Amino acid sequence: MTVRPGAYSFGKPTNTYNNIAVIGAGLMGAGIAQVSAERDFRVILKDRDSKALARGEQQIYGNLSTKVKKRSLTTFERDSIMSRVIGALVLLPEPRQRSPP
Repeated sequence: MTVRPGAYSFGKPTNTYNNIAVIGAGLMGAGIAQVSAERDFRVILKDRDSKALARGEQQIYGNLSTKVKKRSLTTFERDSIMSRVIGALVLLPEPRQRSPP
């Protein structure tokens, strides 16, 4: 990833990061995951609902397929980007039931 000169106002970062976790596979989370994967980051897309996670992954795939139809992306590039997006469920504990007084 190239960065324009003077982009860091607080100095150049000492560490480089290749992995990103996005919590929430909704419209915004899927968009963030897509842009990050297009920039060669490995992305873990997390959600608490498997249906929402699947919708987020399908949204990313659909957006990339639109780029393929417009010939701004090849199918190989689309599949390569999708391989960098990993879906994961976040299992939350069940809320505790209060016992009656």
